[in-house]
Amino acid sequence: MSQPRDMSPVTTAASIADESTWLLASTEGGALTTVRSQSSATLSSIDDFTEVDDIDTSTMLRQEAALLAKTSLPVALTYLLQYSFSFITLLVLGHIGANELAAAALGNMALVVIVYSPCIGLASALDTFCSTAFTASRDKTLVGFHLQRGIIA
Repeated sequence: MSQPRDMSPVTTAASIADESTWLLASTEGGALTTVRSQSSATLSSIDDFTEVDDIDTSTMLRQEAALLAKTSLPVALTYLLQYSFSFITLLVLGHIGANELAAAALGNMALVVIVYSPCIGLASALDTFCSTAFTASRDKTLVGFHLQRGIIA
């Protein structure tokens, strides 16, 4: 990622290097702040080299924590519910008998090894190929090409 080149206090809200990424702003005390223009987070928009005098860190930490909780809660809940199916099945079968529980555990293990692991591997490869094709290639149809091959596989 490119970094700002001009750090003079004269430049206020001028775009530096990449217009969609960096903005340079001067505060009242003359301290310079460099913020990212498209960032949705509050703390992640402040860089290490930034000098900021009047930051209320407790407010910013609360805002950042609220933003992280808001965006990560649906993913965490989905993950929890997805893996609760096999747990509940094993819990119910444990009340029926030991042989039934062993058979269900063996079937669950085979399902994970035969079905889930290859799917996760293919999805990870597809994630790498699609992001590379979108950012590094001039031919954007490669994204669709990789997605199509991933769905077929």
